[in-house]
Amino acid sequence: MGEPDVLLDSYYTHFHPAHPCALPRFSFTRQMKLDPLALQPVLLVMRYIGSLYAAPASSSSLETKVTAALAAFRTRTIMTAAYHVQALTLYSIAVYWCDEIDRGLGLLDDAISKAVCLGMNLQGFAVEHGNNEPVIEESWRRTWWLIHITDAHLAGSTHTFPFKTSNLYMSVDLPCSEDMYTTGPVTLLNKFSLQYFQSSYPPLALQTLLRLTSNLIDGCDRYIVDIHRPLSSLAYCSIESVSHCAPPAPQSLDNSSPDEILTRDVHTKKTLYGFDKMNELLTLSSSLKSHSPFLICMIANTSVAYLSACRHVFRGQELRLAREKIRLHMGTLKALGECWPLARKIHSQVGTIAREILYLTDSDAAPLPKQTTTSDQASCEAAAPPPMVNFDWAFDMIDFEELQAMSVNGSMPISAGDLGYA
Repeated sequence: MGEPDVLLDSYYTHFHPAHPCALPRFSFTRQMKLDPLALQPVLLVMRYIGSLYAAPASSSSLETKVTAALAAFRTRTIMTAAYHVQALTLYSIAVYWCDEIDRGLGLLDDAISKAVCLGMNLQGFAVEHGNNEPVIEESWRRTWWLIHITDAHLAGSTHTFPFKTSNLYMSVDLPCSEDMYTTGPVTLLNKFSLQYFQSSYPPLALQTLLRLTSNLIDGCDRYIVDIHRPLSSLAYCSIESVSHCAPPAPQSLDNSSPDEILTRDVHTKKTLYGFDKMNELLTLSSSLKSHSPFLICMIANTSVAYLSACRHVFRGQELRLAREKIRLHMGTLKALGECWPLARKIHSQVGTIAREILYLTDSDAAPLPKQTTTSDQASCEAAAPPPMVNFDWAFDMIDFEELQAMSVNGSMPISAGDLGYA
């Protein structure tokens, strides 16, 4: 550990900030000297993930070492087993987004099972097995929360609810702030356990978890689009089913009454606002590749919803701005695809959807009339005009870093007010 480790540097630079359950670098280096055998699986997984960003050519040989180390695992102590769970969790994320979906889900199931057997979901585990070191105790707390959040994210990506840990009893304390974890000293942010908040103030418990684990769940509030689009006037097209991330199309809703029309209008505006929240996240970030891969499906679904808005809602200047924003999203998917094979596939899938939906002229991109068809999917397809102009703007060679700078500098508006519905 004394010599520079490029792959470990890559892990801590690109992956750790959005999934900060492993020990901070200074503590990890120290613990490797004290108990290298226990941390060996974690180290191998870190190097493998780091290679996906820094040296993809070496990933295959590194993954062979990871699978061998995990298969040869033998429990010596509870701490050793907990590090094994941490390695499994991190590895499951990488495997899933390397387009080995079933294997990734299986690895996460294994991590959940082992974590529950150890009691990592309980408040006392961190202190009892932290060697009186607050940073190790905090790492155990964060490991459980990463398991829980990863489980939720994968359920969102595969549209399987409820997810495995959603109804599981958990009393583990909330994590401390990121600065505190990185530089120390580590103390709990509040003296109350999660159970206190859950029993006394359920909404506050959720808000506190979201706030305190903002890095663990990068972009979680960008699920706004998935929540509101099914109730909006942004019609679904059958072509959307080609996307790995696409949720099932909702059943048709009766929007003939004034109240229903008003309700759908509200949900449409919230859906578009969710797209802007995602756009804000992407344009204000310093490194596109350092986003959590869990953003991939969020980007895909918000982009597809916005494509529907381009087809049915926007005209003129609004339509031109919308195209530029979708180009930024496509550029981000392309950048993430350099590290994650599943992102490359999803980028291609969204491209197919965009070519189909936007094969029309500006004059065709008007708001939907009152729907009289039996399904949103049918209304989308019935309203599509004969092909006239192919808008392949989303797939041209684009400089999305330039687009990112444009937005930060204010030349490409991203707020709800800028779109005229704030």
